[in-house]
Amino acid sequence: MENTTFYIKYRDFSPVGINTHVFNANTFQWVQVHFRVTDLIYAFKTATKPLLDKISLVSLNLYKSKLEADALEPDAALSELQSGRTAATALVIKVNETRKSSSLFGFVCYFLITLFERKCRSH
Repeated sequence: MENTTFYIKYRDFSPVGINTHVFNANTFQWVQVHFRVTDLIYAFKTATKPLLDKISLVSLNLYKSKLEADALEPDAALSELQSGRTAATALVIKVNETRKSSSLFGFVCYFLITLFERKCRSH
């Protein structure tokens, strides 16, 4: 796959372009660094700091459009995507509230179990 720019937008902000390759100044070649949908989500989160800092990476999903109901599969190859290659057809990133709350629930459970295990060991 040659270098491609994918455009991603969050809410009503302007789309942000994310390249699939970076230029290596030592070898003077383009090297692909983004292969999957999750790579784009991570790159977008990093590029838009501090906008999404308080949101977990697992809570973010990528969609073909604002009206799309089904998120793109996290492990889908970027070479298969046709949308998002222009600012007009930008992919849309959304926060999945279910994952957000379940990750908080998971953290609370982990914390309580760890606390309980420590208490049991001390007695």
